[in-house]
Amino acid sequence: MIGGPPPKDADDRLRRNKDTIPITTLDWDGKTRGPELPEGTHWFKQTTDWWQHWRDSAQATVMTDLDWDELLMAAILYNEVWRTGKVSPQAKVQCLAQVRRVTAAFGATFEDRLKLRMQVRTDQTDKEYDDRVAQDAYKAVNYAEKLLKKVAEQKAEKASQED
Repeated sequence: MIGGPPPKDADDRLRRNKDTIPITTLDWDGKTRGPELPEGTHWFKQTTDWWQHWRDSAQATVMTDLDWDELLMAAILYNEVWRTGKVSPQAKVQCLAQVRRVTAAFGATFEDRLKLRMQVRTDQTDKEYDDRVAQDAYKAVNYAEKLLKKVAEQKAEKASQED
């Protein structure tokens, strides 16, 4: 496991120390970044699809040339996994383990991004957040209205008892 368990939400922590490492928010804009896979190699479709996913990812917005070089080494290993007959099952497992280690460092999975304190923001997540805030505000206002109505009923009942 790289970096330990994902951090707890700030509200769920027993200790309220200030975060030493802030959350990095990546604004995904849908653009393709990074280099094409180099020519001169037979790239399997699974590898070209995998590479394209990285090029289209939010993480690509902050990747440097050195990051792409590291990911290219993982792509070469990933490509070897798809060869039939020439690579032993044990070697494939080792290749995939190394690919997993590299991609975890770039935040490949939701859990990896939590550990890296990385958050991806898209137009969709912004809309979902706005919808959630609006729904929470509606619930709060609705609850307040119910409380005011209940108080008014209690006052009316108390006034009728006094008469």
